[in-house]
Amino acid sequence: MINLKHNDLHPNSIISELTYDNTSKTTSITPERIFIDSKIELIPIFNANFTDVSKLFRQTNKEVFKHYGTTKHKLPSDTKNYVEMKEKLWHDADWFEYIIKYNNSFIGKTYLNAGGRLDSFERGIWLQKEYWGNKISQKIADALIYITFEELDASYFTVGCVIQNVKSRKSIEKYIHRYNGSFYGFVPRTDVIYHEDNEDIKSVVKHPEWIITHTDYYSNNTGISTTIPNMDYKDIDFDGNNYI
Repeated sequence: MINLKHNDLHPNSIISELTYDNTSKTTSITPERIFIDSKIELIPIFNANFTDVSKLFRQTNKEVFKHYGTTKHKLPSDTKNYVEMKEKLWHDADWFEYIIKYNNSFIGKTYLNAGGRLDSFERGIWLQKEYWGNKISQKIADALIYITFEELDASYFTVGCVIQNVKSRKSIEKYIHRYNGSFYGFVPRTDVIYHEDNEDIKSVVKHPEWIITHTDYYSNNTGISTTIPNMDYKDIDFDGNNYI
C-alpha cells in the first residue's frame, strides 16, 4: 500500500491523506483499494457487499438519477446484472467502477472510464442527496486525478455533465480550476435517456466537457481556460438552449 500525506500530494489538492493499493496487472490496472482522509473508501463494485450495493441502487432518491445515465434498480436482479457487467469491463481494462463508502455506509459510486489506448480517463460520480455539498466529490476527484497522472501516467483526464445539471457543473468547475484545466465545448450525446419519466423520448443532449492535461496537472497553476479560439471561460453561455 502507498500512504501519502498532504505534502506528498499535488499542492492544489484539498485532501490530507491518500492510501491506495499500488499492485497493478493487466486485468486490474487501477487500485483495488483507495482510502481518502480516513472516512472515504473506494471499493470495486464487484468486491463490495452485494446486498448493500443492491439497497444503494434501489433506495437512493430518484432525484440523484435525474441527470445521470444510471437509473434506480427495481429488483436485486437488476443490480446483479449491472455488477457482473462492470466486473467484466474492469477486467477488460475498459471501465473501473467503485462504490463509495463513507463512515461505513455506501453512499454512491464513481468511476474512471479508460480511453482505448489507456492513456486517458474520464471520471463520473453520483452521491446520495444527503451527501451533496460536503466536499466528498471534491476529495474523490483529487484522489482519482492523482492516480490518473501519478500512477497511470495518463495524457489527460476528462469529465462532463448534461447541461441541465447545474450542481454537477459547479462541482466540476471547482476541481478543474484547481488543476488549471480547460473547457473544450458542448458534445452532443444521442440515444441517452436522462429523464426516467420520459423513457420513450431520446433527445440529443448538450454535454459540457472539461479536460485536465498532463501539462496542466504538472504546472501546479490554477484557473480554467478554453480550447475554443478567442473565447474566455467567463463568456461561455451555460444558460442557453438545453438541446441542440
